[in-house]
Amino acid sequence: MGPILPPLRLCLSARGTGCEQNATSAPIWCQRCSDGARPFVARTQHQYGRMLLARDGPGDREKALGLLTQALGTAKELGMERLAGRAETLPNRL
Repeated sequence: MGPILPPLRLCLSARGTGCEQNATSAPIWCQRCSDGARPFVARTQHQYGRMLLARDGPGDREKALGLLTQALGTAKELGMERLAGRAETLPNRL
């Protein structure tokens, strides 16, 4: 799952506001690692988007849709069908 996803997933599931800063910087950190980190970037964007949709604060929905769109694009490009399906259908469930 990547170097940061397990702790990030736990943090995001708690929906704590202190976790948002880590969630924001995680995709940037992964992108700096290497091109091989692209799957982890897509997964992190998806998880962060999920957290924002669940929190539903001011501006969260728009930010989440942007992250989910990015995750969807990368997932499709890399053949990550399961993640692409999740990123595509998540906004429609709410």
